[in-house]
Amino acid sequence: MPFYIGEFSKSVDLSHVIHLKDPLQTEWLRSGDVVERWDHIFEWDSNCLRSSELEGWRSTGDPMCDEALESMFSSTSSSTGVDLLERLQLDAASHPGGPSQALLDDVSRPPPDDIAASPSEILEAQAFFLQHSVAIMQCLMHFSLAGGFASPRITRVLQSVSYLVPPRKNSNPSELAELTPEMNDRTYSRLLETFQFVLDAMGCAPAGTARMAGDSRPVSCLNPGGDGWKAALRVRLLHGVARRRILERQKFSNSSYSVEDDGVPINQEDMAATLGSFSAAPLWCLKRLYPLPFPSPPKSQASSFIAMWRHIGFYLGIDPAILRKHFVSPETATKFLASTILHLLTSESPPAGCAQPVFPTIPILLASSDRPPFPKPFEHQCALTRYLLGGSLSNHLGVPPTPVRAELRLLWSLTLAQLPMIFSYIYPRCGWRRKRAALTREALARVVRFQLGMRRTAFRPRTESGDVGEGVLCMEAVKPDPVGGTRLVKEYRALMMEMAVVIAGSTILLMSSMACWYARQSGWLD
Repeated sequence: MPFYIGEFSKSVDLSHVIHLKDPLQTEWLRSGDVVERWDHIFEWDSNCLRSSELEGWRSTGDPMCDEALESMFSSTSSSTGVDLLERLQLDAASHPGGPSQALLDDVSRPPPDDIAASPSEILEAQAFFLQHSVAIMQCLMHFSLAGGFASPRITRVLQSVSYLVPPRKNSNPSELAELTPEMNDRTYSRLLETFQFVLDAMGCAPAGTARMAGDSRPVSCLNPGGDGWKAALRVRLLHGVARRRILERQKFSNSSYSVEDDGVPINQEDMAATLGSFSAAPLWCLKRLYPLPFPSPPKSQASSFIAMWRHIGFYLGIDPAILRKHFVSPETATKFLASTILHLLTSESPPAGCAQPVFPTIPILLASSDRPPFPKPFEHQCALTRYLLGGSLSNHLGVPPTPVRAELRLLWSLTLAQLPMIFSYIYPRCGWRRKRAALTREALARVVRFQLGMRRTAFRPRTESGDVGEGVLCMEAVKPDPVGGTRLVKEYRALMMEMAVVIAGSTILLMSSMACWYARQSGWLD
């Protein structure tokens, strides 16, 4: 089944759709051409990018961040288990005017006006996220991560730093060692850390947790010093450590990554494409994840969501020129993400001397099976991934076909998940909607921290094998709050009970009214 992305200037004639197999084919596309790749169809226009343009971005990483890391650490191994933000601040204080000071000064100011999201846009984006949190998190897991990380070029980065993909001792994909429980736990931990980054950016925290010194408002999370700001900067530094490790490893040993063929590791295209998969992709997937008919979210909410991620992208080290041009609106972000899918998600052969990439899709789905935030079996995880990615890309990634019974269960599960969202729109008591948002904000943060082993990650670099550094679990531990957790469960159950009672009462009332109307029409009451 094809997925139609963005707007079309005319009706789509499937017989005239251009089916792309190679990114180089984008060089001769013209505005108005309708193209297809991996079951996704969109119209090529001036907001799209050709392969040659995106290829040019791959030669640039994040020079300011890289220079700061060279000042902070004499070697990449010395960064293992270190809070990178704290070390940046210490190095900046020790070396005034140095690279660390330059980076800290650059990120300690708001983004330029044409990149920054306004406070009202941040609040609207956070409200949008909380209203659609289940669907957005499902999209991030099963579309953005399970699908987006499947780019051969990005997969070679993941393999090089043992991120999500287990280390390999040979180049034969068929000889990949069986995934052990320890490997699944490590992958799951990585996924939870990614979710924590999103929650920090969206101002989600347990009740009473300060998001910024002296300011507990959700909008403050992206101000310098706020939780979202800290998370973005730590992730940026973590990317820099991974980039440096890959480049150093390539000097002394055979590597699955080739700078000559793939460009600088974690380059501007990789970072911008990831930003697109966290911002534009959820807007794509909402309709797919809502089986019941429901109007699209207001354009202002979608625009605010893109604006907030554009704001975050500035602190992640993405070139401001990219943010200004390609993340100015949902329309431009949509065409940008579609362009990067054409360029990155290819079925290319690996460069000479590099191993065939092992896509992280199956490890991600195995690791997340029967675990929060979506404790569903592996069959369900695969079914949802195929539902969002489409058949051709899922087949390419090795996702097994979905049995009919699993597809029916998936649709039923998605329908149940959609009910609270629909109810919040039509139920006249505004307090119910506000209470649901507040409980969702707190519950998501609590679930992630609990599943991480009662810790709040500071995105510290791991060992070469992908394990957390010594003492990190103790340094990142958070104090359990069983009283607050019990209160949260009781309040959420009461909220869902209210919804169930209202739906049941409304259904009975509707059926009684219909019965009375039918009885009158039939003359039974005369």
